[in-house]
Amino acid sequence: MLNNTLRNPYYRPNGIPRLQESVVVLMDILGYKDMTRSAELENRSQILLDELYGPLKTAREWLEDAYIELSESTPKDRFVLRAFTDNIVMGWPLTVSAVGPALCHALRKVSSFQLDMATRGFFIRGAIAVGDVFIDEVAVFGPALLDAYEAEQVYADTPRVILTDTAEKAEADYRTIYPKSENYPLSEYLSKDKDKDNRWFVNYLTSGLQVEQLVANHKDVVSAKLKEFHADRKILKKYQWVAQYHNSFCDEHAERFGQQKLPAS
Repeated sequence: MLNNTLRNPYYRPNGIPRLQESVVVLMDILGYKDMTRSAELENRSQILLDELYGPLKTAREWLEDAYIELSESTPKDRFVLRAFTDNIVMGWPLTVSAVGPALCHALRKVSSFQLDMATRGFFIRGAIAVGDVFIDEVAVFGPALLDAYEAEQVYADTPRVILTDTAEKAEADYRTIYPKSENYPLSEYLSKDKDKDNRWFVNYLTSGLQVEQLVANHKDVVSAKLKEFHADRKILKKYQWVAQYHNSFCDEHAERFGQQKLPAS
């Protein structure tokens, strides 16, 4: 993505930064600090870097649309991404796209990114908000970022990317223009956590409907995590949530993934 003042939609034509109402995504890797500290104590920091760098680089390039040729005549990019190691912020200004299409694009990106990283052993948590923000290579600023950050800290203690109250309202408003629920474009990308707190979160396993092996890979990784942390109740609970989500998805698509369920713990 050509991320400069000419292409960056968060700049006025005269090159002055401006806050804009946007769909904002904030994500990070669950347990990143603990993984880094443990690797240092075990003298395996380079191994962790090798494990993390490849998939994060590939996933970030995909998030940035690096594999899509952008026309130089396009006046502004649709979205902006800012990343530092495991922290990723993305913004879709609503001056470029309406809130519904912006949410669709964000959910597709997040879903594929989460599943790709999860099958490589890195689970993503985060939040999606709607509100004012500014994003470029120098600064990420605005109340929507704060909204996403606070929601992530309070609600995203498991590997899920949740909708904040502002995003839930925008999603609910968008839903009203679809009288038939089966035609609603966001339905496959959202699930409600009825067993935890009734919050909407990104149904990232839906990206596995196109490549079924990814669901099998997800099962294997989650199973390995459950064994790895069986003696650490605090961390184990997070992966038990993932296992429950995995099995719920398999139940929903039993004709295709019924055999991919994890054993009940």
